[in-house]
Amino acid sequence: MTHLDRHAQSTNYCAACPKLCTFACPVSGASRRETVTPWAKMSLAEHIRQKRLPYTAETLDPLTHCLSCRLCTTYCKHEIDVGEALAAARADAFENGQKDPRLAALAETFTRYGAPTDLDLGQTLRATLDAELFAPEAQVVLFPGCRAIADAPQELQAAFRLFSALRIDFVAAYSGPDYCCGAPLYYAGYQAHFKRHAEKLGRRLQDFK
Repeated sequence: MTHLDRHAQSTNYCAACPKLCTFACPVSGASRRETVTPWAKMSLAEHIRQKRLPYTAETLDPLTHCLSCRLCTTYCKHEIDVGEALAAARADAFENGQKDPRLAALAETFTRYGAPTDLDLGQTLRATLDAELFAPEAQVVLFPGCRAIADAPQELQAAFRLFSALRIDFVAAYSGPDYCCGAPLYYAGYQAHFKRHAEKLGRRLQDFK
């Protein structure tokens, strides 16, 4: 069974749908391309699942145009998770040797930096928060994630100010070295890499209650 076979009902239902969620998709709205609407992507996935089409660079490209934001799911009568189905399709494509060149370096970057970027997220985090907040003996750890560290470090400062105001003194900042949960790997289709990353991160976090 392929990854996509687990979503057979979803792709089948979407292929028969009169595009009722198209208006909700930010990707198709921004690109104004019919080929990247949820209906078109799921219909393509259904054709691939039924072996009417192979995985090629041309068929893989539309399948990568999804943010997994679940807005289409919000407006779907059957609550179909398009993002999960398309992630499964990408996983099958990559396992069959068809990789999007735009994502080809992602797994290597994760292996080297523990995140989808080569920025020194640990340095950014340490420059953002007071050294006393990195306490390995803490009961609870705040795991901010790579996007919060890179894009909104001021929100991490605000979180700890709130903890202080509420007299919550048992929360420490996660001190690394892996700063991403691995979601970019999962949704890019690198599910084996995601599993290895998640297991490694889980071992780093298991000492906290």
